[in-house]
Amino acid sequence: QIASATYVGGGILFLSPIASCPAGEVAVGGGVDVSNPYFLVASGSAPTFGGFSFYSRPDGPGEAPDGWSAPSNLSQPAAVTAKAGVLCAAGVDVAIQIASATMPVGETRTATATCPVGKVALSGGVRAGSAALTIFDLQPTFASGSLATFPPGEAPAPIGWTVTARNDDVFERILKVAALCIPAGDATVT
Repeated sequence: QIASATYVGGGILFLSPIASCPAGEVAVGGGVDVSNPYFLVASGSAPTFGGFSFYSRPDGPGEAPDGWSAPSNLSQPAAVTAKAGVLCAAGVDVAIQIASATMPVGETRTATATCPVGKVALSGGVRAGSAALTIFDLQPTFASGSLATFPPGEAPAPIGWTVTARNDDVFERILKVAALCIPAGDATVT
């Protein structure tokens, strides 16, 4: 099931719509879309809990999220739309694993959330501590190799999720990544 939420605004600098799963279902993935990428830039794609981002949660394991957020930043006042989409499922054994990286001013860092032994990553998300963090990369991580090293076709199941970003702010910031983990089975990536 896919749910969505739309926020239309003008004259503000930050939008963060949240799409929530129906009662009894959990989030297994999500995404963000913006109406005008010249004015509105997605600054994350993040699982939520009761309408709040995972950013305030501690590093380590946690229960399944129930929604997805689409934090986005306006470069100048404009009427724009940011949309969050969430993929929801019932009866799925999903748990979240959260990791963070401290981002010194002007530095590029990587954060990786790794699923516990016996689990694989179904999806993942990222949330930056500032609109001034430039996210370069958000992808599944593997026990060996990387997404770029596998040829087209089948690949092993990912064991976590990784984000790489640069801090263009004037203050040190925190970057958070989440992996949504499920019990290992015959999962593969294509």
